[in-house]
Amino acid sequence: MTSFLLIAVGGALLIVINAHDAGALILVIGAALLGFGGGSTMTITNKHIVSSVPKERTGTASAMIDVSSGIGFALSVAFFGSSGMLIFR
Repeated sequence: MTSFLLIAVGGALLIVINAHDAGALILVIGAALLGFGGGSTMTITNKHIVSSVPKERTGTASAMIDVSSGIGFALSVAFFGSSGMLIFR
């Protein structure tokens, strides 16, 4: 799982470092690495979370994963959108 996190971090660094100077191909490669690493990490993490609870609670654990992911994604979009408005104003 650590290797997938390192892949995601590498993709994020590729995007951040080359955001102003690079062409679209570098940014697409960085986004692909970020998505692959993050998605693989989330899959493994979700498997471990659901398998750690009793069988009668797996639905609740799955729902909590879904709700917390949704809230996290919504808050990150709001945070980065607000930050972008402050920076590019």
